[in-house]
Amino acid sequence: MLDGLAFLPVDLVPDGMAYVREVAPEALGCIVDYFDATYVSGAYRTVLGNGRLRFRRTPPRFEPSVWNVHEVTINDAERTNNACESWNNGFLSLVGHCHPSLWVAISCLQKDNAETETEAYRVANGQPSKRRRKKNAVRHQALLKKMCLRLTSGEYSVPDFLQAIGRCVRLDRA
Repeated sequence: MLDGLAFLPVDLVPDGMAYVREVAPEALGCIVDYFDATYVSGAYRTVLGNGRLRFRRTPPRFEPSVWNVHEVTINDAERTNNACESWNNGFLSLVGHCHPSLWVAISCLQKDNAETETEAYRVANGQPSKRRRKKNAVRHQALLKKMCLRLTSGEYSVPDFLQAIGRCVRLDRA
């Protein structure tokens, strides 16, 4: 259910974390504690002040606003950096090897630029992009969006949403 926290609205992430902590098996306590300290609530730090030892909560290393995908899921935006990965893989196949000379790299960048300009021209003239999306990916995105909208409309409680999102994400990968 930790994966479902990313789809909760940012203001509901602490409630979701509390629910996950409640239902997680004891054997997973260390993982839940680590996730909470690193991504949700932060950790406690001891501070010595005025001769007394106190505990102070530090912010999480990665705030929920950084990794949360609730809004981008609802807005049908990209949730990952797959575009960057795609460009890197395409450029590597264009170059053909890992350590090209400067002249080969410049030539390949010019070819890549020409391909990009051609694609921009096609889109500007109303022609469909060559980019294809798999039917399963489109269907999965629609399902995630529907679930997020149902949560914001109040049809789902946080526990029900986390369970449903967890099943959806895990079944999609199987």
